[in-house]
Amino acid sequence: MTSQYTILIVDDSPIDRVVFRKFLQQEKRYTYQILEAATGAQALMLFAQAKPDVVLLDFVLPDCNGLEVLAAMNQQLELPLPIVMLTGHGDEALAVQAIKQGAHDYLVKGKVSAETLCHAIHTGLEQVQLRQSLELQQRQQQLIDAIALMLLESLDLEEILARATREIQQFLQVDRVVVVQLSEQGAMIVAEAVGPEWLSCLKMRFRDVCVPDAVVSLHSRAIADIYQAELRPCHLKTLELLQVRANLIVPIGRPPTPGESYLLQQGAPTRPTTLPTNPNCWGLLVAHQCSGPRQWTLEEQHLLEQLSLRLAIAIQQAELYQTLQLTNQRLSMALTAGQSGIWEWNVLTNEMVWSPQCAQLFGLDLTQFGGTYDDFLRCLHPEDGEQLARSLKAAMLASERWQMDYRVIWPDGSCHWLHSVGEFRCGNQSGPVVQMSGIVLDITSRKEAETALQTSHAKLESQVAARTAELSTTVARLQAELANREQLEANLRQTNSTLEVLIQSSPLAIIALDCQQQITVWNAAAAALLGWSAAESLGQPVTALSQHGFGPLVAAFAELMEGQAFTGQETQQVRKDGTLVNIILSAAPLRNAQGAVTGCIGLITDISDRKRAEQILQSRETLLRAVNDNLPNGALYQIVRDVDGRDRFTYLSAGIERLTEISVETALQDASLLHAQFLPEDQPRFQQAVDASARDLSIFELQLPIQTPSGKRKWVHFRSTPRRQVDGSIAWDGLVVDVTDLHQTIAALHDSEAQKQALISAIPDTLIWMQADGTYLRFLNADNIHIYNAPQILEGCNIVNVLPPDLAKARMGYVQQALATKSVQLHEYELVVEGDRRFEEARISPCGSDTVLVVIRDITDRKRFEIALQQSEAEKRAMLSAIPDLLLRVRPDGTCIDFIPPKKKATGFFLPIKHHMAEVLPPDVLAHQLARIQTALATGELQVWEHQFMKNGVLADEEVRLVPCTADEVLVIVRDITAVKEAERALHKSEERLQLALEASGDGLWDWNFVTGEVYLSPRWFAMLGYGPTDLPSAIETWEQLVHPEDMVWVQDVLQAHLQDSNVPYAFDYRLKTKTGEWKWMADYGKVVAWDEAGKPIRMTGTRKDISDRKRVELELQQAKEAAESANRAKSAFLANMSHELRTPLNVILGFAQVLEQDAAIPAAQHEYIATIQRSGEHLLKLINEVLDLSKIEAGQVVLELNNFSLEELVQSLLSMFQQKAIAKGLDFSVELAPNLPTYITTDLTKLRQVLINLLGNAIKFTEQGEVRLCVSALPEAARWAWPAGDRPPVTLIFEVKDTGVGIAPDDQAKIFEAFVQTQAGRSASNGTGLGLTISRRFVQLLQGDLSLSSQPGQGSTFQVCLPVQVVAASEVPTPQRNQRVVGLAPNQPTYRCLVVDDQPENRKLIKLLLKHLGLDVREATDGQVAVESWLQWRPDLIWMDIRMPKLDGYEATRQIRAAEAKLMAESFPADSVGPPHGSGPPHPTKIIALTAQGFVEDQTQVLAAGCDDFLSKPFQANDLFALMTKHLGLRYRYAEDEVAIAPKTATPSVPARLTPAQLTCMPPDWIKAVYQAACQCDDEEILALIQAIPPEQTALIQGLTTLAHNFEFRILIHLTEPDRRSSSAPSAS
Repeated sequence: MTSQYTILIVDDSPIDRVVFRKFLQQEKRYTYQILEAATGAQALMLFAQAKPDVVLLDFVLPDCNGLEVLAAMNQQLELPLPIVMLTGHGDEALAVQAIKQGAHDYLVKGKVSAETLCHAIHTGLEQVQLRQSLELQQRQQQLIDAIALMLLESLDLEEILARATREIQQFLQVDRVVVVQLSEQGAMIVAEAVGPEWLSCLKMRFRDVCVPDAVVSLHSRAIADIYQAELRPCHLKTLELLQVRANLIVPIGRPPTPGESYLLQQGAPTRPTTLPTNPNCWGLLVAHQCSGPRQWTLEEQHLLEQLSLRLAIAIQQAELYQTLQLTNQRLSMALTAGQSGIWEWNVLTNEMVWSPQCAQLFGLDLTQFGGTYDDFLRCLHPEDGEQLARSLKAAMLASERWQMDYRVIWPDGSCHWLHSVGEFRCGNQSGPVVQMSGIVLDITSRKEAETALQTSHAKLESQVAARTAELSTTVARLQAELANREQLEANLRQTNSTLEVLIQSSPLAIIALDCQQQITVWNAAAAALLGWSAAESLGQPVTALSQHGFGPLVAAFAELMEGQAFTGQETQQVRKDGTLVNIILSAAPLRNAQGAVTGCIGLITDISDRKRAEQILQSRETLLRAVNDNLPNGALYQIVRDVDGRDRFTYLSAGIERLTEISVETALQDASLLHAQFLPEDQPRFQQAVDASARDLSIFELQLPIQTPSGKRKWVHFRSTPRRQVDGSIAWDGLVVDVTDLHQTIAALHDSEAQKQALISAIPDTLIWMQADGTYLRFLNADNIHIYNAPQILEGCNIVNVLPPDLAKARMGYVQQALATKSVQLHEYELVVEGDRRFEEARISPCGSDTVLVVIRDITDRKRFEIALQQSEAEKRAMLSAIPDLLLRVRPDGTCIDFIPPKKKATGFFLPIKHHMAEVLPPDVLAHQLARIQTALATGELQVWEHQFMKNGVLADEEVRLVPCTADEVLVIVRDITAVKEAERALHKSEERLQLALEASGDGLWDWNFVTGEVYLSPRWFAMLGYGPTDLPSAIETWEQLVHPEDMVWVQDVLQAHLQDSNVPYAFDYRLKTKTGEWKWMADYGKVVAWDEAGKPIRMTGTRKDISDRKRVELELQQAKEAAESANRAKSAFLANMSHELRTPLNVILGFAQVLEQDAAIPAAQHEYIATIQRSGEHLLKLINEVLDLSKIEAGQVVLELNNFSLEELVQSLLSMFQQKAIAKGLDFSVELAPNLPTYITTDLTKLRQVLINLLGNAIKFTEQGEVRLCVSALPEAARWAWPAGDRPPVTLIFEVKDTGVGIAPDDQAKIFEAFVQTQAGRSASNGTGLGLTISRRFVQLLQGDLSLSSQPGQGSTFQVCLPVQVVAASEVPTPQRNQRVVGLAPNQPTYRCLVVDDQPENRKLIKLLLKHLGLDVREATDGQVAVESWLQWRPDLIWMDIRMPKLDGYEATRQIRAAEAKLMAESFPADSVGPPHGSGPPHPTKIIALTAQGFVEDQTQVLAAGCDDFLSKPFQANDLFALMTKHLGLRYRYAEDEVAIAPKTATPSVPARLTPAQLTCMPPDWIKAVYQAACQCDDEEILALIQAIPPEQTALIQGLTTLAHNFEFRILIHLTEPDRRSSSAPSAS
């Protein structure tokens, strides 16, 4: 099917039009309707009527040209249109002009063929279509963005759907847009946007609807005409009912959340229907065209599909919000029913927060609890307070869960037992505890039972004896009880009667139901509120009234029958007459004497009046706050001064943050923050004004400057009215306004006035203001004119009494003319003053209707000069012939009689003239010159002027002089002054730039003439020191007096050095004294600019800059640097101390655990406990090392440890480590290895492994569905990074960790690698330190690589590590080390003496135990001094030296031992001895190995520098200690067995390839629930005990759960055992 277009051919040639028509008729791709026009007018008329798709426009037309027609067409165009310009000849300039004016193409008629013409038309049509398509896409994207923004702004689904349908209808220009919700009960139109002429179908329900199967299967469908689409009759009938002729249907996917949307829960039908449903299809987004058929475009379909995705997200958000609200309500009910409470303790602020239930357990109301930890302790039994504090402290130090039973004393004096369980939370992974939260349970009954049971056991024997005696009194007691029961029954009947009266007289509506939901109680208040009488209601089932309400009561009936209650639920109730009333509904179960539930009772409170009052109050508060928060330059406030004199803010509007840069919340908490912004010198005045206002209750009004935190200074105006409150305090309600602009304006006016006065003083003229009648009003600078020497006398006099009569008359004439014409009048005149002939010039300017300003200037010198000039004119004429200029003899009409070029070489050039000056002069210049000739001939005077014109394309300046020779001849002297003018212009421009530069920089200028001694100092030079231009003389002595005495000597040296050698720079900083006596820092820059013939400097110039601010900043920077270095040293010392304090006890824990682990006599069960201690200690050590790693990185102390290893083994270890974690979360975890990867590489294995573990752990943690992939590849040779040359070329490896998780917002991506920074998802996870990515990037950069991130929120993230490595051979990779347990020394070895030096007895005991186990001779020393004494007495072979000890530390002890060794060596072998005696050698030096709990490189360096042979970091492994003794003493050992270490000890134990919730189905539900609860409580011992119950044949399950428990993977265990996950997991889940 071909498309048809209309083409307008505009050409005055019939032949050309016929040719173009034939060309177009040969077209096979399109068909054309051709219109023709021969003139521009016809073309414009057809263009307006037919609106063609293409225009062929000839350039030459009879009535106009093509460009004019093109411009006229462009004015009529709304959309772009291809217009092809035609012309008979090629003209590039014409083509460019046509294209600029909007023509699409340009064709030359003689070269046009059918192909070129059709190609130009095709290209134009395609470009127009493409431009329209792009515009449509932009509009669609704007619509999508607007709807997406709307989704972010609201959670109200009805509002979202209504606004979305309106936007879509307006964009698509359709008759109707609806949103249909589908369910098993039917379909309902929940949102609609419809034109006024069509039927509205909003809220219309359909029980049987024929929906296309493709749509239910989540596929869109477009129907151009319902009668041509072969629809089923039921579907066609539905569309006819809705007046639909064409529609576009797009499914809306169902969010993965349980339950139906509330839109269908509002009275949806319950009977089954035949509606085809898909659980993944929530509903439909439909566009209706009712007026007729419509061909839907693919772009429209794609638009609706994109919008349906966003609507699906909105639906999911709304349903999740409802679910969250329901969950919160259920949690509150559960706490109430379970007699438990929730508490939270902020360890830093000591504040505690209790739930209402928690306060009840302490016998208090929430208002009675003070809200602090101390208030909590005061509630405890005196005997339990200290024990509880110790228990909390121990749990906090061990970072363990805290639980304890304790007693509390209620206000009534009763004692109750409570049980609390709490969890600690840290600010970061290894930081201090900042918060604790938990629950509290009432266990009084249990404790009483336990106490009773103990008492029962103690008194069992006595009770047996007493029981016999009691049997005799049993009958009498039973008789008494029977009598009491009869009395109780009578009392009960009386109570029931009273209760009935109370129910009927209660102002609350009370209803009760039995177990069959029949109404048993309906009091008078219920009848008055709801409209049904008791007779109409009693005995009736409540479901009979269900169409009128009682939804919450009926819905909760089953829970009420189970004994659960609910309170305070707000809802709306329909009365009998159909009106709505707002109520609060509470319900509770009714029980019989045996405790069985027999029904329920409900209380209904009418809150309609309260609701109306709340709405009115809320609207007024909203309006008031909106007004307050939008004050443009101020804020409202209320401040209260309590009776104790303390001030506090009780209200601040939002404007306070714009004014003071302090948030409202912060200012409300601490009023002193705003007071601190006052300048110190203004604070007393402010306080005095406040005290005066408080004392007199007078209005407080004050203006003061403030200094904001960012350094800005603002002026603020306070005004407030005080009032004394009932409690004696005083409250001010007021307004503070920013008046900074007003103050700046006033200051600017003062500056302007001063500048004006300075300007007037500098003017060498006299200024006189006078009235129109000649009366003098005011004089300025009257001293400049001799006749006005006494202006104070002349003011008020008339001009006729001051000036000579003829001069006064002439002056008045000019005054009247100036006032009449409103223009400046110039008056030159001559007068004689004291015998001296003077000339003056007066400028009269009108200042108003009857006032003028007369500016009088003395021009005597100028006039005398003009007279002298006239006198010398004759002499100059004689000199003309000698001037090297062009000479012309010219007639009055411009005819050239003679052309005499200059004999000397001129600076410019002159064009030759043969006959007339018109040959070289432009018309305007020629006319001016002829007029000057006439003037010269008429006056006989010399005519001189300058003109400028183009000569041979060059702009030239000439000076022309005309001298009349005869009556019809003049002499023309022409001088080329082009170079002079250019120099003048350049000089003027340079001076302007210099002046602007000096003004902009604020620099002062100085100039010093050494010959004359003159010194020029600019006004700015003086102003920088606070002086005026005339305050000090401009002399070198002035400068010398101002220089600081300490700077003068070396400044003179710099000056002399520069004068002797100008290459020595004259630039330095020094101090000058200001007018106020202060010293200011200045920077001087100067240079010698002139020398005499002997090369001696004669002139020097320069500038001076005020650098006081820079010097102050430099001083502050230096102080800040010193403070930072001090803080860094303090931090390093703190970390060293913390490392020592943490590692020392941890060394003991891990060390003795290793000792116990080697003890074969310990039972196997206790070995498990020992293994738990080791794992916990190693986990704590990992946290300590992570913090130290960041500190080492910041201090530049991290050292690379290059290893040769297998890349594949590294990846496989990561796969086994994280595979089970991914499976437990239902994620796919895979590894992709590129084929070009090397097998063995060299890099720091430990740091690379730590980086990849951190990235993979984060990916699994923040991914809830989808996959996590580790991709490893190598860059090609051309893209590899530079690396030091070696035997093998370097390779750049790319490690990419990709996930489909929550993604990272762009704002978070910019700071994700900063220390202690977490994303929103990380903060929500409530774990992690925020150091992992920081340390990872630092490690990668240390390895000369790079760690980068790319992420899209909601789609996932990719972390990429680019790492250059060196390829190695397999022979260079070390074999796995053997992990062997030492049981003793190998035979035939000497017994070495070892000294253990440590101030901690536990550490000494540990090392001594390990060494004694080997059979070595071991002694102990408690400090360094004892160690030196022991060495002198015992001479051990090896010393284990602790570094940090009291009295004498390890460093000094080692130095003293080494000094004693050197002294002993010198005494044993004097310097003059030939050698040692035969058979003897030098004394063997003692090996000293340092024990350090500090993890910094400089600590290890200091250890070796002090004289130690080696060092061992605490906590250590026993094998590491044994290895050092082998290294330094050559010891050999016996081993219990040889085991090859397949993986490092810290690696994750192997786990089954698949461990899913389905594998737990072999165990009973109670067992799975017990594992879930133990995992939630992080109780690994309970989990290991439960694992014992698994059948032995379930090997994989036992191994997997044991591994997870040993590694504290409680989160994975929770995922495996939580009820929701197990119920939704299939057996085949992986």
